[in-house]
Amino acid sequence: MDTGEPVKRTPIFLAVLAGLTTGCSGDVDDFIFERYFVRLDAESADVANIVSALSSEFAFEPLHVYDSVSEGFSVVLPNGIIDEVENTEFVDYIVPDEPQDLTPPDDSDSDIELGEDEVPYSLLRIGAPYVGSADLTAVEVAVIDTGIDSGHPDLNVVGEFDAVAEGGGEAAPGEDPNGHGTHVAGTIGAIADQAGVVGVAPGVPLHAVRVLDGDGSGYTSDIVAGLEYVADNPEILVVNMSLGGAMSSGQDQMAEAIQALEDMGVTVCIAAGNEGQDTANVTPAGHDLGIVVSAYDASSGDRGFAGFSNYGDEVDIAAPGVDIDSTWPGGEYAAISGTSMATPAVAGAAAVAIAVGGPMDASEIRQLMIDTAEQDFTGQGGEHPEGLLDVEAMVDALE
Repeated sequence: MDTGEPVKRTPIFLAVLAGLTTGCSGDVDDFIFERYFVRLDAESADVANIVSALSSEFAFEPLHVYDSVSEGFSVVLPNGIIDEVENTEFVDYIVPDEPQDLTPPDDSDSDIELGEDEVPYSLLRIGAPYVGSADLTAVEVAVIDTGIDSGHPDLNVVGEFDAVAEGGGEAAPGEDPNGHGTHVAGTIGAIADQAGVVGVAPGVPLHAVRVLDGDGSGYTSDIVAGLEYVADNPEILVVNMSLGGAMSSGQDQMAEAIQALEDMGVTVCIAAGNEGQDTANVTPAGHDLGIVVSAYDASSGDRGFAGFSNYGDEVDIAAPGVDIDSTWPGGEYAAISGTSMATPAVAGAAAVAIAVGGPMDASEIRQLMIDTAEQDFTGQGGEHPEGLLDVEAMVDALE
């Protein structure tokens, strides 16, 4: 795999290169460097020392180290030493960490200026935005995505972490080279300032956690690093994950990390996916963790569930996800579609629930949304029995 970065001439690299150039009889694949996730069998407090010892023994620099939502690290290594590393004390298992497309929006229109029409119809349909007196600034939300344009005048970005850069990719400080994360951020918390658009939780503090590159693709290890950032910042109470990929038959470090956050009391909102299939086939939606969100088409009146929206037993609730007006890099605005666009409405609602009702864990918020969701609306039934998010009803139940 070409990581796009120059290979560091570590002692291991020099050794395998010497073997290759002197006619050493080994599989040529042994000399290919690839990216791996290394899971340790150790306590969190011991991770740093173990990684340091392994780094010295095998002459590598880890990309990410995890001791909050997982115990382990990610690293680029030559294939030829994987078995040796895996057989080392304290190493539980090693799995390849391959990039994949994780956030392709289902549809995209040209950028549009909304002018005086600040409240998108999609928000009005679900009883949003929240306009009560609860202090939304006390609840911070992490957007695990392609980054956020921190200079956008409609967004309150208070924190930033670039897992892509930390993992060896190109840095994008304060930027969103794709646009997806900025769009998600606006639906969660665009500021109510009589301009542009407004979010479900207007002005809520946002953390730009960049785990995907400009093409919307990335590594599981970068996503886990982003979730580690959340764990290390306890002021973050809600996470939006408008991303997903094919379900693996092996270990899923992303699911483990999400479970760890839930155990800490963090509410994680997850897009069901845009393939029109059962969520059992995709990760992280298929793990029955967090609040899994499908997409409803309310673009011009109730039109039923979006044809692209995944479905299944893991789905908890629906929200509008077609032609959603929101923020876009460069101070602009755009309308795009996908379960990625439905999920931030739920994340914003989760922030509102905590601000209005006080501390709640993920299961309490999920059940609250399910209990107050709209029922018997156009298109409900069959593959989509889930209710439609109703922010107004949710707030009424808390007051």
